[in-house]
Amino acid sequence: NLVREGFGKQAESLLLQCLAHPDIRIRQRAHLELARRSAKTTDSLTNVAADAGQGFEPRFHALWALGVQARHGADAGQRMAKADAAVVARLADENIEIRRLAARLAGDARIASAGEALVALLTDEDLRVRAQAAIALGKIKDISAMQNIAAMAWENENQDPFLRHAAVMGLVGMEQPDKIHELAADPFPQTRLAAVLAMRMTRDPQLARLLHDQDLRVSTEAARAINDLPIPEAEPALAALAAKFAPDDRALATAADAAKSAPTWERQMWKDRKGFTVAQLASDPIWSTKADKSEFLDECSGFAKAGNDYVQRVRGTFKVPATGDYIFSVASDDDSVLLISAKGDPAAAKQVAKVDNYVNPGDWESQPGQFATVHLDAGDEAYIEARAFQGGGGNHLAVGVVHPDGKKEQPIGSFMGDTSSMPLLRRVINENVREGTPANAAAIAAIAANPAIAPAARVEAMDALADFLAPSPRDRVNGHWRPVDASARSKDAYVAVLKQRIPSLATNGPSAVRTIARELAAKYGVPMDSGAALAAVLDRTKPVQERVACLMQLAQDRDAKLGQAVDAALISDEPRLRAQARTIVVRNDPARGQEMLDAAISGGTTLEKQAAIAAIGATEGGAADAALARLVASMTAGTLPPALAIDVIDAVATRQQLKDQAAAWAASLTTNDKLGTWLLTLEGGDVERGRQVVNFNSAAACLRCHMVEGTGGHAAPSLAGVANRYDRKGLLNSLVDPNIQVAQGFGPISAMPVMGTVLTPREVRDVVEYLGTLK
Repeated sequence: NLVREGFGKQAESLLLQCLAHPDIRIRQRAHLELARRSAKTTDSLTNVAADAGQGFEPRFHALWALGVQARHGADAGQRMAKADAAVVARLADENIEIRRLAARLAGDARIASAGEALVALLTDEDLRVRAQAAIALGKIKDISAMQNIAAMAWENENQDPFLRHAAVMGLVGMEQPDKIHELAADPFPQTRLAAVLAMRMTRDPQLARLLHDQDLRVSTEAARAINDLPIPEAEPALAALAAKFAPDDRALATAADAAKSAPTWERQMWKDRKGFTVAQLASDPIWSTKADKSEFLDECSGFAKAGNDYVQRVRGTFKVPATGDYIFSVASDDDSVLLISAKGDPAAAKQVAKVDNYVNPGDWESQPGQFATVHLDAGDEAYIEARAFQGGGGNHLAVGVVHPDGKKEQPIGSFMGDTSSMPLLRRVINENVREGTPANAAAIAAIAANPAIAPAARVEAMDALADFLAPSPRDRVNGHWRPVDASARSKDAYVAVLKQRIPSLATNGPSAVRTIARELAAKYGVPMDSGAALAAVLDRTKPVQERVACLMQLAQDRDAKLGQAVDAALISDEPRLRAQARTIVVRNDPARGQEMLDAAISGGTTLEKQAAIAAIGATEGGAADAALARLVASMTAGTLPPALAIDVIDAVATRQQLKDQAAAWAASLTTNDKLGTWLLTLEGGDVERGRQVVNFNSAAACLRCHMVEGTGGHAAPSLAGVANRYDRKGLLNSLVDPNIQVAQGFGPISAMPVMGTVLTPREVRDVVEYLGTLK
């Protein structure tokens, strides 16, 4: 009846009774009607709000109504003194929720007389009350309270981000930039951090001077504001910060000495092995036989996506930096065991941990026996060995360690610097790409050369250097659309920088840095040591990507050693190296190369077939045309392996008749399945390229929302185990139509961009392949 008759027709006494109604909708409509009646109901509402003998709900809603009256009076320019006083009085209430609401209402109504009481609440026992008080003080612009808010931020010590945000909003509300600048010079970093965040809210160009703050969190937040908002006036200062990360001669010399004695990790594989158990991994005689495949790398991780039915191990020495207890963990898919000898004797290595069945990549502690504490003495070299069996499905192997000081090295060898500076470094690198002068290119190369910087940052610098002449229109850090005009960039000046920096980068540092350096040398004709390149191609222990890059370099230079390198690559056990060799042959000898490419399409691995199709597409002549025609005919007849369809369509893009036939066939797919031509991306992807897209593609920006292998955001479901929840088609659906099925707790709609609009079909195919390994 109340709702039907309308609350406006009810007596005040009945409305006051409704403040205790069990239905919140009734309580809200009652308190809004009481508030609407203005001064006539203020006394009654004040009495209810102050009466501790009343239940919580009537007091809460009475105070809410008083706040509405106070706000409406302020908006109309006619303050309601009684309502203001009633709200201020509740700031000292014994009930936490009443105090919190009173603080909020005092701020909303801009009740200046509440200042002293709000300052007192900055030290309230309840953090939510403190937060509302700080925000309210900013709204009433009580400038005298700025130091009190700063003191609250200092006491918080960055422990509660919500309380810190409240302090920031309080400071921003004061509209006193000069006083905030003074706080930015405070001796305590937690106070300076609050000031930096307040300056971010106002896009203050003075953030540039805080890039040099001695506290990394402060300088990083300044960089985030300058790059991410952005703040154009401060961008040159952010780019100039690269000088801080350039290596000095002493660092380079120290790194060179360390590299001579730095341990390398050997990973080995024995193929065609089935049915291994954890017990067999610990004692099987296979480990004393010659491996089918062996290579050395910088970190303690095994082979991944290397097929099915094999066993592998990764082994090496761990130089102990400090005496203490180290926590070693093994992560694998499938079963694995971890053996350690504290004094470095392989024969004395004992099993300390194991994985039963599998764990996800980056999962170091989900199984009870997966990790173990080992006491080690400084200066010793502990022997580490992990053995694993791969049956089917996803596959990976790695060993990680947590140092006594809490620093994580997961996997071992994955850090050679402080990874905490990564957010800052990424923005410094990005701004240098955007500035676009030869000096900026040199600054990026210097970061890549610094051995004190984490390998991930050095690889990011190399990627940026590779994109320097034609940067993506999307921001490298946050994926925002921020195109830059690169038309005035000088290729000659850029190549001059490469000639100065690339030779040392190609021979020092992590393998990923060396590989990109070799690729750049090949692309831009930077002279390199051909003997070292040939040696790398022939060295089976080198990572395959580095061997491929060296082969490309020899081909680009038309070096006399190219023939020897190609011959060795063609009989290599690495499909990627064989594929690159055939591509080189077809460029120099089309007839011989065409025969090799045809043979690869007939009997090679999927990777080799895809590479061969691409090479044929780039080759002119009747033989290439005929080969492509056969491939299109096979595709339209349904006999072509699905993993090759995208490659064939791309290969015929410059041959109109074949292009039209392929397009007509692809269009027919849309009549059979709503995924249409996206069905072609279900098979044939490259796991490693997919990993790169997920982790680093600025357009997709996956890690902004998703947690992947222990890294990323929390705004979307974690991708750990996603391959157990969806089959390949389900994974594809989630990429090209994310709203078709929204994960529980993240609905009702998905904010994820449609990946089909930001990624190419090849990239989508690679991502599907990678996601399929996350079990």
